[in-house]
Amino acid sequence: DANIFSLEDSWTSSLIDVTCDFGRTELRIMNVSFWNFGASSVDGGVVSCTGYFDLTLEYVNVRNTTSSNGAVKVEAQTTTEMPTLTIVDSLFEDNVASEGGGSVSLWYDVNVFISRTLFIRSTALGGWGGAIDSTYLSGNVRVESSVFEDCFAYQDGSSMYLLGSTSALNGSFYLIYNQFRRTMAVPYYSS
Repeated sequence: DANIFSLEDSWTSSLIDVTCDFGRTELRIMNVSFWNFGASSVDGGVVSCTGYFDLTLEYVNVRNTTSSNGAVKVEAQTTTEMPTLTIVDSLFEDNVASEGGGSVSLWYDVNVFISRTLFIRSTALGGWGGAIDSTYLSGNVRVESSVFEDCFAYQDGSSMYLLGSTSALNGSFYLIYNQFRRTMAVPYYSS
């Protein structure tokens, strides 16, 4: 890896936990590798952001992370101030969530742009979206030129599960020039 530095081995909480209640904040993470982070009871094994902000991950490698919801978790606080998540030229590999979104978990009103990113062996053991899971999403989502390979969800959405705020995705949703290889979801049926 040609990264500036790598961070390894933290199993107690999110490495980066940001809450922004007032004013827009920008957090950019570039040229970094994160290996072996998180715990099955932690939201956002590597990064957990809540509030009104722009989070950008560029040339970031996230490997072997465990969390309850996503190696990266983004949560909005209000519907009027929508955060933005941008992921470009990155790798998410061997990430596991005990609930949903092995690699990325989105809560409420979030705008998402993902480009030229690999999601390999992302797993949601107890929920939806092997690589990407959303709950009550009403932002704009654009995923382009990315690869989802060997992703698994115990319920629905082997690679992505997007649940809108009114049981339908609000905003726009674009999948452009992506590849989905050997992904699987096991439908959950209650009796």
